Amino acid sequence: MIPVLFSCLCLAGVGILTLFIRDKQKGWVVSVGTLICALAALPSVIKVLLGGHTHSAILELLPPAGTVRLVMDPLAAFFLLPVLVGGFLTSVYSIGYMRPYAEQGKSLSTYYFFLPVMIASMTLVLLVRNSLVFLIAWELMSVSSFFLVVFEQEKEEVRKAGYNYLIAMQVGASLLIAAFSLAAMKSGSPDMDNIADVFKHHGASATVLFLLFFFGFGTKAGFIPVHTWLPQAHPAAPTPVSAIMSGVMIKTGIYGIVRVMMYYGTPKLSLALFVFLIAAATSFFGIINAIAQKDFKRLLAYSSSENIGIIGMGLGIGMIGLALHRPISAMLGFSGGLLHVWNHFIFKSALFFGAGAVTHRTHTRNMETLGGLVWDMPVTTVLFLIASLGISGLPLFNGFISELLIYLGFFNQLRIPDTWAVVSAILGMGGLALIGILSVLCFSKVFSVIFLGHPRSVQHDRPKDPPRIMLFSMFLLTGLVLAIGFFPKVILPFLKPVISELSGRSAADFPISVPILFGTLSEIFGLFLILFVALLLFRRLLLLRQPVRFARTWDCASRMPDSRLQYTGSSFSSPFSELVQWAAPIQTDQEKPAGLFPDHATYQSRSNDRIESIWVRYIIRTLTFILKPFTSIQTGKTRQYLLYGLVFLVLILVWIIGMGQ
Repeated sequence: MIPVLFSCLCLAGVGILTLFIRDKQKGWVVSVGTLICALAALPSVIKVLLGGHTHSAILELLPPAGTVRLVMDPLAAFFLLPVLVGGFLTSVYSIGYMRPYAEQGKSLSTYYFFLPVMIASMTLVLLVRNSLVFLIAWELMSVSSFFLVVFEQEKEEVRKAGYNYLIAMQVGASLLIAAFSLAAMKSGSPDMDNIADVFKHHGASATVLFLLFFFGFGTKAGFIPVHTWLPQAHPAAPTPVSAIMSGVMIKTGIYGIVRVMMYYGTPKLSLALFVFLIAAATSFFGIINAIAQKDFKRLLAYSSSENIGIIGMGLGIGMIGLALHRPISAMLGFSGGLLHVWNHFIFKSALFFGAGAVTHRTHTRNMETLGGLVWDMPVTTVLFLIASLGISGLPLFNGFISELLIYLGFFNQLRIPDTWAVVSAILGMGGLALIGILSVLCFSKVFSVIFLGHPRSVQHDRPKDPPRIMLFSMFLLTGLVLAIGFFPKVILPFLKPVISELSGRSAADFPISVPILFGTLSEIFGLFLILFVALLLFRRLLLLRQPVRFARTWDCASRMPDSRLQYTGSSFSSPFSELVQWAAPIQTDQEKPAGLFPDHATYQSRSNDRIESIWVRYIIRTLTFILKPFTSIQTGKTRQYLLYGLVFLVLILVWIIGMGQ
């Protein structure tokens, strides 16, 4: 525990140190600092994770916090590993990505101060067990990430996205404050572990308390209908910030939900089905909105919501297994959901880093204006392709492994003699298969439109691969995509202690068929790779003495290749987008050609988030209607505001005197 606490203090110190050094040195200082913190904490984290032990420390603070326990159990260690690794990789990537800002004369102090503070606050969130200190750390994480999101605050759309994000985080925090306050009132203590007693002895309010926690943490995670900040904040933020927010920070919401699940114990079947359905809806709405996007960072943001839904589906299976006393089904569901936490961190961070490399060189996020980057950015192309295959859940890559565990949970659930369990398993398998197909469609669109074909617009300078310091983080993450995909058996020892905590069963009860299956998959994947390489070498040998011939593919009788003959991203996905207009409507703006010889016409399309237009805008209109009568009191006159304060103090004084009597 001491090395992890040292890491927290070190990260805070690194952030303060960056305020007193030159901009060119800030990135290196933060990178070295995060590396030292990660190396100091990782041995303890891995020891806890593999051994199933628990390390703790007690801090005596002034009231109202009082005694604060810091605990690192397998669950906290499981989520802490991506925080440490992701923080280091993000800081390294930032060195190259933020360099153009410094060259343009923009100060980097805000960025490099809040980045380590954000990492430290995430670490503290995972360790603290005092509800008051937890909420302080939670708010610190939200505020530090807000300042990172609005780094380019001179842009109106960035400020708007930042305010939207901050409001959403305060809504989630309000739900958490209500939940922790209710739990503290029932238990008489701010210690979070006492929440388990509240769930056990207060059945009437237990469901309400769980839902407050679920949607409070779910706002950070991105479950619907509280997901709408994601597609606005990620395009606005610098790409390294988007990567750590999507790959790491939103998982603190998943951590909070899983922690509450542990406190809840054996859940009601209705509550388990509710979590499962919310997760499935989140995943489906996330991917269909992702497919419709032109801005590839916005697309990746919606894809994060989709993958959060997949994680939630795994957790939902685990809850259903616990509710029906089927430990094998519970262990498989929890295993798939939690492994997808790691997998999503890996491939989504790699994808955001790849997107950052593209924007770093082309200065645009609109995939409709890109194309043909495979010839100019070959390394980025290969790394982005590997990460895209990982997120699509295809065999040989890490996303397939976690989704396979979820499928195994569904199959096991089919054997439960309960109608709701069987129905949810059938719907879940069909839904997850559909989501997988749509994910392939989504990332086929992204990769082909950005990297293949011909450029769709004229670039003043030929783009090229980003600096090596940026490629380092991308190489490491895509290597993990392949490593987990080819050797899934290696990851199981990290999962078993956490699954044992969640399911209430011994790690020895973990299904023996899973390691056997993973070992067989490694052998099959290895043979496939050997056969693939052998065929490539054989083809190369056959063509060794043949003259090289180049020929264009069929081009509709065009004598010269033209980018206008290619699919755009919108045309690629339009057949599907038209089918789901009810969930992800497409709004078009067009200026039709006029006259016999028209010289001007335009057509633009953009997608709308149906849930945002119904849910968020309805709330805004309602609040505006309620508050409109009170706008007259805002006159701008200082004397009147002082009068308001005086009246308020007099009323408070009268109330106190009245209570005293």
